[in-house]
Amino acid sequence: MVLRILMAGGKSARIGREKPVLKINNIPLVERVYNQCGGCVAVSPNTPETKKLCIERGIDYITTPGQGYVEDTIWLLREYGEFLSISCDIPFVRERDVREIEREFSKDFSLTGYLSLERVPMGGGCNIYNGKCLVGINTVTEGKEVFFQFKNSLLAINVNTEFDLFIADRLARIIDKSDYY
Repeated sequence: MVLRILMAGGKSARIGREKPVLKINNIPLVERVYNQCGGCVAVSPNTPETKKLCIERGIDYITTPGQGYVEDTIWLLREYGEFLSISCDIPFVRERDVREIEREFSKDFSLTGYLSLERVPMGGGCNIYNGKCLVGINTVTEGKEVFFQFKNSLLAINVNTEFDLFIADRLARIIDKSDYY
């Protein structure tokens, strides 16, 4: 099994407050993702409340320098070797999504998770790059980048703004009662 690291050390500049502790259907984002994926949480000086939550809940954490996503990812790779990176702001990630990319893990390349644009629901809030919706689940190695396509359309729901938070919360109130997970 590959080391799973939940990325939760960002500055949350677009939303203006510490994103990992924001609640979706009364559950902090970082806890929602951890409950599905396990692993450990990468916190930083930018996320003191997230670190506090990890301590209170008994969740393992790593403290990164907090210089930025790319810089912290490089730091983690140097400190811990290859790993699976999971952004804590994708509230509808499932264990089976993570297992799907783990099965393809190789030290020869880094997998960058994406959805085809046809699968992206309206209001998805994801990052578009080269005609792909990047979803925040990646394998991190020293190898070249290769894209990995997911099928779970809800991976496109990425919380970066107050509107994204509102949409994710409303959707979670429905999904959490279903057999989605």
